[in-house]
Amino acid sequence: MNNRSRHRVALLVEAASQYYLHGQRIFNAVEPIALAVMLADQEGEHALLRRALSIQGLILAATRNTPDALHSLLRALDIAEHSADAVGIAAVWGNIATAFHEATLYSDARVTFERANAMALNIEEEAPRLTLQLRALHGIAACALYLHEYLAGLEACEEAIALIRQWIDSGAPRP
Repeated sequence: MNNRSRHRVALLVEAASQYYLHGQRIFNAVEPIALAVMLADQEGEHALLRRALSIQGLILAATRNTPDALHSLLRALDIAEHSADAVGIAAVWGNIATAFHEATLYSDARVTFERANAMALNIEEEAPRLTLQLRALHGIAACALYLHEYLAGLEACEEAIALIRQWIDSGAPRP
């Protein structure tokens, strides 16, 4: 993939991400992210394709299109697994859990957030490992709230607080 194509895909992904992150006019994000997926797929750029598919999955979940969201996310997971990308694998599992959570499938979401947390433990670099673990623990706690499993939610919160304290005590910059 040449630099121009790579930049085009990256810009489309970022534009769609902004719609998603700001929660406004989420349907406006569907077209640019579909174009980003198509271009990255045509060019065979696996890292960008995985990212575009992940964002597409989150956008489709936010538009309540859970089946297509899961299709995109499972395709992203396949790419991450084939490239042995530990960060990508954990991130995609977290995104799959988010799609389940958006669909109010809280039991499925909780189990999948637990899987994301377990996958995050395989990441050697501390900052992305901690970020993805905290994201997964937050998801576990939120699902526990909806499922009226308050003790499990508190345990996830306590684990997250312990990770944050450990990070602060190590003197490392915050992720």
